[in-house]
Amino acid sequence: MKLALECPTRLLPKVQPLADFDFILSHLVLQDKEYAKFYKESTRYKILDSSVNELLQPLGLSSIQEADSLVGPCDLIVAPDFLGNAGATLDYLEMALEEIPKSRILPVVQGSTPDVVLACARSIWALGFKKMAIPYDICCERSEPVNKMGLSRHSIVSKLENEFDLDLELHLLGMTTLEELKFYSQSRVVSIDTGGPVLMGLNSKLYGRDTIPNKSVPTMNQMPEPSLASDTFLRTREYILYNIAYLRKVLNGA
Repeated sequence: MKLALECPTRLLPKVQPLADFDFILSHLVLQDKEYAKFYKESTRYKILDSSVNELLQPLGLSSIQEADSLVGPCDLIVAPDFLGNAGATLDYLEMALEEIPKSRILPVVQGSTPDVVLACARSIWALGFKKMAIPYDICCERSEPVNKMGLSRHSIVSKLENEFDLDLELHLLGMTTLEELKFYSQSRVVSIDTGGPVLMGLNSKLYGRDTIPNKSVPTMNQMPEPSLASDTFLRTREYILYNIAYLRKVLNGA
């Protein structure tokens, strides 16, 4: 499974070389010139997100396209989706198709129940998409425990794999638990983006030892810009590197 990492702007040169591809937040592109400059200069595969996780509602298509012009053209653009709302998500996917070539759109499955999510996925499949993204909080409230979120998303992944043919590819929007990821060693989940290893490291916590924080506040919104000149940063950096290596082992089925 390929890995993208989210991190504060000051850490981009240190963290991003350890990722497989770029996962770029549109709102930060528009707000932060250094963040935009870094990704503009990147030559890797780029996925541009609508920032719905951080803002609780996606940026409009015109803002997303502006962000794409600043750092792209990106290989994929995550279509605007609405938390728990399949109808609005499909409506905005249709609008995105009027503005952006289908080959550059990554649609998101949404819904308030597993049946609604599956119906949403069927509509996306009928439009000719073979790759879909699944949020970490699918069919859950953000206040709920991460292990419940992980089980909910795993159930959705299983339903999608049973429903569609082997051409299906799935991207995980965000991380819940290490245990969830262990389910996917033989699945059609091909990639994930997460800031989890970085947030844990910034808080001097380690995978395999410490509790993964809840998701009531989005991971990127919890990350301060670290002081790289501080005496403690070298230790913090070691925590981050350890967590990324640990996560890699899990993603590789170890």
